[in-house]
Amino acid sequence: MFTWKVLHVFSNSADAAIFLAQLDANDIPHVEQDYTSIFGQSFYSPSFGGIKVLVPEDKYDDAKRILDEYVNGHGDSTTDI
Repeated sequence: MFTWKVLHVFSNSADAAIFLAQLDANDIPHVEQDYTSIFGQSFYSPSFGGIKVLVPEDKYDDAKRILDEYVNGHGDSTTDI
C-alpha cells in the first residue's frame, strides 16, 4: 500500500494530462484530485483550485525529476507546492 504525497498542482487539464502520460511512460503510479474545471470536464480549461497530482512517497524523487524536465521544457502554467 502506498503513502501518497502531493507532487504538483496543475492549473489546467491539458498540462495535467500531458504530464500524467509522462508518469505512465515511466511506470510511476499517480492519483489526481480535484479534476473538475470551470467548464465541466473540458480538456483545456481552468480548474477550481488546480488539479493535484499525487505520487507514492517512494517514487516522489523520480516523479519530481520528470516534473522539473516537463516544466523547464514547456514553460507551462503550473503551480508549485
